[in-house]
Amino acid sequence: MQTESAIVRSPSDRSLPRDVFRAESRPTHRPRLTYTAELDTEEKVEKARRAGLSVSLFGPEISETLGYPLTFKPVLLIDGALVGKVRTIFRVIPFSDANAARDPKIEDYIVAMLRIDMLGARRIARENTASLNGARLLKRILQENLERRAWLVRMGDFALGLPKVPGVRQVARVALSHSDRRDFGTSST
Repeated sequence: MQTESAIVRSPSDRSLPRDVFRAESRPTHRPRLTYTAELDTEEKVEKARRAGLSVSLFGPEISETLGYPLTFKPVLLIDGALVGKVRTIFRVIPFSDANAARDPKIEDYIVAMLRIDMLGARRIARENTASLNGARLLKRILQENLERRAWLVRMGDFALGLPKVPGVRQVARVALSHSDRRDFGTSST
């Protein structure tokens, strides 16, 4: 048996942005009209978010705000149940937690960064240690099955209780301390 998800309009929804949501053809004997979201611009992602879809963008501006300036194409954080119902030009990072995809917190950005740049995830955690919820970070790492990547870069320093992953050698603490201290300040010329 296969589980299927769909985007449907509830009676409380007024109107959906036509440039974002496309009605699918209704199969016979199916009472509800389903939609597909087409998210090919940042504006459409924001419209879909406002309409209640569990999606958000994670780009270099947010990464820099969190303390790790990195140039990369924005990625779409999306509720894993919606993956087949959204067409997008962005790289997709599915989350098992719909709230984390819709309204990401620091821990969710760290989990997303673990898939983009593991050392960057550690740097964001280090830069935001004061506002980081270690228990939530651990929970999110386990939910997304990223224990291996997290263990490799010693995320257990921030998410206490991270289980040891057999057969994975962690990056040496000396190398991590060099990466943790790296200055990203811009030089004036």
